[in-house]
Amino acid sequence: MVGSLGLPMLVTVFSAVSRNEAESQVVAFLAQVAPTQQAELAQTGQLPSLWSGQIYTAAVVASFVAATTFVLVGALIALFVVQVRQSGVDRLKDDRAMLSGGWRPAVTAELSESCGSLIPCRDRWGFSWVCASNGR
Repeated sequence: MVGSLGLPMLVTVFSAVSRNEAESQVVAFLAQVAPTQQAELAQTGQLPSLWSGQIYTAAVVASFVAATTFVLVGALIALFVVQVRQSGVDRLKDDRAMLSGGWRPAVTAELSESCGSLIPCRDRWGFSWVCASNGR
């Protein structure tokens, strides 16, 4: 989820929190500082680094909490929604055996003589052989 949808969500969280925090920090800054610092803020349009660091920190924390929530939701879905059936596990074991050079389906003499070179493959009924020269 953090691929195509999660990253834009995290950017949205970061920007929304930083915007809201900046508004509250500016109000707090103007209430606490001397008129000379207020004039400096009006001239530069930037808060001092201590205040702007708090805005950045709040946005990063909110984004981290959102990302952690995505991970927890994904883990809960994996644990409670995704079900593995025994037939799927058996099929995986058969695939591994085939790839490692273990079990192979039986080859009839007719198929072996007519083709010469056979490739093992998996179809929807199980394992079978495919002729390398004609694909049948």
